[in-house]
Formats: sequence, structure tokens, C-alpha cells
Amino acid sequence: MLSDLPIALYLLDREGRVIYFNAEAVRFVGQEPRIGHDMWCVTWRLWERNGRRLPHDQCPMAVAMKKERRFAARAPLPKGRTVRARRSRRFLGGFNGLSPLAA
Repeated sequence: MLSDLPIALYLLDREGRVIYFNAEAVRFVGQEPRIGHDMWCVTWRLWERNGRRLPHDQCPMAVAMKKERRFAARAPLPKGRTVRARRSRRFLGGFNGLSPLAA
């Protein structure tokens, strides 16, 4: 089901390791992520708006997951990202969908 979605999608475990990505994510970022090894994001490099390189452990997904790790079942995060927990409120991980920016 996730593999059929027309958007680039990836899932992270509770520690921030990539545990799933779909074919659209590979097409979008131009590389195949390494399951269980890549952290916080599937992209090769990240950049801030001012042109500075953004370390993966400081990307919005990493910051949100680190911050929300101990909070309730569903937390509002930047740009549609969501962190979920089971009824036990145990943190499970995160997911992200990527799409190109309009010029």
C-alpha cells in the first residue's frame, strides 16, 4: 500500500533510523537509502534557506522527533509531519512525505 503512493515517503524507527522508503523516495532524492543505517532523512545533503549546509541530526524531522519523543499519542509537527504512539503512549517513530517545491 505505501509503495503505491505517488509521493516520496519514508519511515523512521524511534531512534531516527530509516526503516522503510518507497520507490518514489528513491526517484525524488536520486539515491537508495540504507535501511537501518541512514538517520533522520533519506536525502544526501540538506540545506538551509540561507545556503548553509544543515546536518541531518538538526533537520526538522530530527528536532521534532527528539523533542516529541516523550509526549502524547499524536503531536503537531512542522509541515504535516506526525509522531505517533500507541495507547501506552510509547513512541514508535515518524514518517515523512517529500514533494518538490514550486519555482
